[in-house]
Amino acid sequence: MFDSTALLGMLRSFRILSGDRDARSFWLCRGSELLADWVFIVALFVTVYAITSDIAVVALFMLLRVLPRAVITTSFHAQAARIGARGLFLLSLPRVPLIASLALVDGRSDLVWAGAVVVAYGLLTALTNEARAAMLPHLVPRPHLVGVIQLNAAIERITFVGGPLLAALLLWGWDVEVAFVVSALALGLTSLLLSIQMSTSRGDARALPSWDAPSVSGESAWSVVRHQPTLLLLAGGLFSGAALAICLKVTLVELATEPLERSDAMLGLLLALVGVGTLVGPLSVPRLLGHLPVSLIVTGSAMGIASGLVLISVVTRLEIVALVLLGIGTISITNDRVTATATRRIAPEADLPATGRVMLVAVIAGQLVAALAVALLARIWETTDVMLAVSIACALLMGVLFVAADGLSLVTRRLARS
Repeated sequence: MFDSTALLGMLRSFRILSGDRDARSFWLCRGSELLADWVFIVALFVTVYAITSDIAVVALFMLLRVLPRAVITTSFHAQAARIGARGLFLLSLPRVPLIASLALVDGRSDLVWAGAVVVAYGLLTALTNEARAAMLPHLVPRPHLVGVIQLNAAIERITFVGGPLLAALLLWGWDVEVAFVVSALALGLTSLLLSIQMSTSRGDARALPSWDAPSVSGESAWSVVRHQPTLLLLAGGLFSGAALAICLKVTLVELATEPLERSDAMLGLLLALVGVGTLVGPLSVPRLLGHLPVSLIVTGSAMGIASGLVLISVVTRLEIVALVLLGIGTISITNDRVTATATRRIAPEADLPATGRVMLVAVIAGQLVAALAVALLARIWETTDVMLAVSIACALLMGVLFVAADGLSLVTRRLARS
């Protein structure tokens, strides 16, 4: 059931780097930036939890991390898309001292300042991500655009493993201050590569926005999604998956240091296991779609991840937790692939760009809601209760959307035909 061709396709996507020096520089920047971000996230969570021993505060910092992305994506994405290569360079520079300054955090009195740093870093990162996404179609001719998108996804999955592993190594061998410094150095490498690219590239044509072509508005796309039950289910699946992912990231820092009784470095190792799951997966999307309705796959994926969170909230054996996290990564990447494929099949072609934007907003909304929910619920409940509550809420949401999408009838008809 595993799709070996997907793994081979991921490896083949790196062929793009063989003949274009500018492309190699661009993607090396992308990789170093993602590595820096993962080290930053792990070091931040470890620092905040070490100072407060409070998951609610960790969730609040996650909320501060996500909020700028929500603002940029929903209100300023068109402006951010026109930043260009020079703008990427200018945005990368201030992030270096911002992250390095967090190495000085050593008590509760520093947390307000640290929160302000996280917001500023999140804002610069959100602008960078929008600008970089707009540059992707201009890296290669249009027929090769799919390969560029696949390469971007491959680098994200690889750094999902490498970043947390690097953070774990730094925390195990040294301390959290060194992790912040290494993260800052990785972003410094990004800035250096961008400056070299600007001095050698053929102008700034690659930085043109990618959505100049006429498309439906976000409001029209939302109307399409809202009136198409299956698209609404897909958006709900992305919302639930993002919410569960945020809950998992925030609560793992306590799980690693208390129930599992391990060092701070364990947080990086546990997150890396989820990343390994995304590399092992996805399951074969064509086979799944050939045998099961998309509504059942998406609903089952969300409920599978929710069940995994419930299990690791009550199990204290490291080997079981590791297997569950690997499974969560595999299910997550499979769900993403199924959702992307189904969206392209269902949404009208003219509405695809705006529908994709609606799906992205669903992801960010899930992140915001989960971070806020964990921050509030952790004040009154134990961490295991919070994980259980978020998991049940996401499962119930998917159950409602599954029924609304006529999922029960589809499954019955599919079983009758088989």
